[in-house]
Amino acid sequence: MVRLTGALFNDGGTARVGITAYAFAASLNADENTATGSAAGSDATDASGEWDITGLAENLYDVRIDDGTSKRWRRANERVQLEMMEVSNLLMRNPADTFVYDLVPAAITANRTLNLPLITATRTLIANDTPLADNEQVLLGTGSDANLFYDGTDLIIRPSLVGTGAMVIDQQGTDVKILALRSSDVATGLTTIPNVDVATNDFAVFGKRDPATGGLIMQAMSTDGVETAVLILSALGGTAETTKTTAGRGLITMEAREHDGANALADVTADGNVFAIVARVGGTDVARFIVDEDGDLFVVSVIDVANAGPANVIRGTAFDSYDDVALVRAFEHARQPAGLIRSQWDSHVKYNEQHLIDAGLLGAPVAEGGMWNLTQHTRLLNGAVWQLGTRAYAQEQRIAQLERQLLALGGA
Repeated sequence: MVRLTGALFNDGGTARVGITAYAFAASLNADENTATGSAAGSDATDASGEWDITGLAENLYDVRIDDGTSKRWRRANERVQLEMMEVSNLLMRNPADTFVYDLVPAAITANRTLNLPLITATRTLIANDTPLADNEQVLLGTGSDANLFYDGTDLIIRPSLVGTGAMVIDQQGTDVKILALRSSDVATGLTTIPNVDVATNDFAVFGKRDPATGGLIMQAMSTDGVETAVLILSALGGTAETTKTTAGRGLITMEAREHDGANALADVTADGNVFAIVARVGGTDVARFIVDEDGDLFVVSVIDVANAGPANVIRGTAFDSYDDVALVRAFEHARQPAGLIRSQWDSHVKYNEQHLIDAGLLGAPVAEGGMWNLTQHTRLLNGAVWQLGTRAYAQEQRIAQLERQLLALGGA
């Protein structure tokens, strides 16, 4: 509602009492002859000479004060120039004359100066739910060092618009996730999980590995039973080097170092683990593959000691029911490597590619891109060595027996 007030005094400064002020809608273009019945509201001056017209609908109004034959006007379309103005409340009416903005300052404790920025074109003040136009920038820093804007397609953040600054996210002393990637299309059902808590529509989060010592957790989430690959690390471009020494690097390179706490690098602990793959098996997180600082590779053996049970038994850990040597040769047949020379003994190999797949040595037919199970192949080689050893032991026994028989015949 609109409220209009004022005061009326004579030339001597004495309050004029009982003088009526009328408020007319500005759209009426009222003049001195407009009937008072057309007024939207009115009030007579009191003993202090003040009038107060209240309860007016949202609009612009002209005020006419009738003092006998004298009529004074306060027009809504008046323009005033002032060197300085001080107000308790500042109201700004919208272009449609239907509502007002009420500019209310905070309860400051001392005089303050609010500087308006230099602008070179029409700009929009940032306010709640009020968008900036495309490519309108929010400038940050005394020298406009950084900016933030939407280019019509993407949100752009430039932390080093001037200078060499970086974008830093500082979570102070909090230990929750520091960054979450979220989508309304996602509904994983996950909330409290190892490492960091998440929202059900988070698909990736980043956080501290340890609240006090740091480290990084990068965690991807997906709906259960839908995706077969949840986290993909992809490198595009570059030219892969061919160096096969300790100086070699790959298009995807993972580095592990220690430090001394004083800005100097330190060697990894002797026999220390530098890379590990951990899986959830039998209700527990257990290591399945480890690379240590010597470059040694460790894979899970027959069974996890701390988590004994059928779920932790490794499939096909022994090949005693096979002719392991023949199975090794069948593997070479399936690979069809360059330089393979067949002999009369190859015809005695009774195994084929399907046997290799059934034994877990191949993931699928080679023609279909079947991959080589290195750990299973190592177990096969162990079995082949043992079978060859038992044959050698048996032959040694037979030879020793023949030697004794020959010696006995010679003595006779």
